[in-house]
Amino acid sequence: MKTAIILLRFCYWLGAILDARAAINLTVLHFREMPAGILAQQASHSLGLQALWASGDASALMWGWTALLIWADRKPLERRGVLLLTALPVILLLIVQRIQLWRGGWVTFNQSSFWLIFLIVLGSVFAFSYFFASLAIHSRPIPSVSAQTVAAEH
Repeated sequence: MKTAIILLRFCYWLGAILDARAAINLTVLHFREMPAGILAQQASHSLGLQALWASGDASALMWGWTALLIWADRKPLERRGVLLLTALPVILLLIVQRIQLWRGGWVTFNQSSFWLIFLIVLGSVFAFSYFFASLAIHSRPIPSVSAQTVAAEH
């Protein structure tokens, strides 16, 4: 059980650190480029402006997911489902996005391969941690309750 908790906490904090890093980068990008973006909006509707607005939305989501992972660490076994939610929709869709960037010719495979492999490993570790903790919980012996214990409680 102790190993499961350590593994869960490692994953929560690794995810929180990675998400906080992304949140900081997106927040800085958003606010550093905002004045130029407002001028661009007055001049034309460019893809750069749309990316600027999307970076604001993405930074808010990254801050939220950072907080969610830290919150999950407070009760690691009970909130282990946060890791599964992180591994399946979030990391899986990031992998799909990396593949689309590569297949669409926006990046070379060499540019995308490190993050693609990293995300696959990260998602696998998160999913493994979830299932390992679930097995640890279900394999715990159920404490026996004697008639004396029940009578003492009433």
